[in-house]
Amino acid sequence: MTSDTSFQRAPNAPSLPTTPFRFIVYFVAKYRWVYLAMVLAETIYASAGIMIPYATSHIIKSVVASGAHTDQLLSALRQPFLLFFAFSVAEVLFGRLAGFIQMRLGPRQRQTVTRAVYQYLQYHSHRYFSDNFAGSLAHRISETSMGVTQTLNSLITEFWPILITMLVAVCLLFHANHGMAAFVGLWLVYLTGWLGVASRMPTRQQQRAAKRQVKSWIL
Repeated sequence: MTSDTSFQRAPNAPSLPTTPFRFIVYFVAKYRWVYLAMVLAETIYASAGIMIPYATSHIIKSVVASGAHTDQLLSALRQPFLLFFAFSVAEVLFGRLAGFIQMRLGPRQRQTVTRAVYQYLQYHSHRYFSDNFAGSLAHRISETSMGVTQTLNSLITEFWPILITMLVAVCLLFHANHGMAAFVGLWLVYLTGWLGVASRMPTRQQQRAAKRQVKSWIL
C-alpha cells in the first residue's frame, strides 16, 4: 500500500524550528552581535537611570556635611557631581543607542523572518496551496515576522531594563541594610515567578493555536 504524499514537501526543503522558543532563537542567532550590543546598551541605560538618585543623595549628603564652608563644599561636591553627570549622560546616550539599534534592526529582522518562511512555504505541495487561500498564507507570514520582532523588543526593551533596575536597587539596598535587601530580593523573586505563571494562563490557547499553525506548514 502506497502512502499519500500530496501534503509532503520536497526532500531539499529548508527546515525551520517548530517550537516558538527555538524559532525565535534561530533568527536571533542571525543577528547575535547586534542583539548583544542592544542588550548591553539597555543594561547600561537601566543601571545609569537607577544610579542617578544614588548620586543625588551623595550631593545632598556632601552639602549637609560641609555646612557653610565654601571651600569644603566645592571639594566635597566634585566627585558626587561627576557621578551625577556621568550617570545622566550614560542614561541619555545608551538609551538613544538602544533605540537606534532597535529602529535599524527591527525591519531587517522582520524581512529575514518573512523571507525564510516564504522560502519554507515554496516547497509545499500544490494541493496545500489549493486548500489554503493565498491571503491567509500571506497573513500568517506577516503575523509570524511581526510576532518575532515584537517578542524580542518586549524582552529586551521592557522586561530586561526592569530586571536590571530591580537588581541594582537590591544591591544598593544591600549596601544600606542586609536584612531589608534580602527581604526585597525574596519578594521580587516571588513576584516575578507568580507573574510568570499568571501570564501563561491566558495564553495557553494562543500557544496551542500557534503550534497548530506551525505544524500545518510542515505537512
